[in-house]
Amino acid sequence: MEGFNSRVRRTIAGVFHHISPQHADLYFHEIGFRWSQRVVSGSAIRKTRHGREIMRRLWSRVPPALQLPTVFCAATGRQMRRSPDGGITIKSAVAVFG
Repeated sequence: MEGFNSRVRRTIAGVFHHISPQHADLYFHEIGFRWSQRVVSGSAIRKTRHGREIMRRLWSRVPPALQLPTVFCAATGRQMRRSPDGGITIKSAVAVFG
């Protein structure tokens, strides 16, 4: 959980810059999707300032062609529409969190 929380903080600072409370759930869904679409690609040895060696995992993205089945599976029964004020509303026939 700590790793995901730090990922959220880094993503807000580096990608989104600001998250409005009105659309926070959409931003968090995007961060969660990016988190789940990564695989371990190898490992590297890193030296600390004190000379200790630490093994670190290297992560890479899942290629977009392999992401599509996951995206389409989660999109079944959902519709995305523009709201009258120019925002986005997601209409779901199924429970989003259940």
